[in-house]
Amino acid sequence: KNSREQLDRVTAELDRVTAELEAAKEEIAVKVAQVKQYQKQVEAFKGQMLSLRTTIHIREQELMALNDHCQKLDEVQGKTTAELDEAKEEIAVKVAQVKQYQKQVEAYKQAQPKNEFEQLYNEEIAVKA
Repeated sequence: KNSREQLDRVTAELDRVTAELEAAKEEIAVKVAQVKQYQKQVEAFKGQMLSLRTTIHIREQELMALNDHCQKLDEVQGKTTAELDEAKEEIAVKVAQVKQYQKQVEAYKQAQPKNEFEQLYNEEIAVKA
């Protein structure tokens, strides 16, 4: 009878430990599934990071190209401004020449013999001035 009770206790203890082990196995299976899910998320995140790095690299290349283009535009603008300044100076010289020619034409006109009416008219204007 004593050994029967002992066998029943051992069997009950074995059943309890077995149930705990089964529960632990289930918990471990859940944890393993979670870890696998996390690994998938990490892999997806790594893929996103690689994609972002690629995008950033492309944007950096585009920015460097834009910067180069802006520098070239600045150079062209500098040359164009210098050319405009030079053209302004040339125009100023031409304007001065035209004014000088106009004075010469006026002087030439004044030196020409006039008809009597025009001479009287000019003298009238000169008197009023």
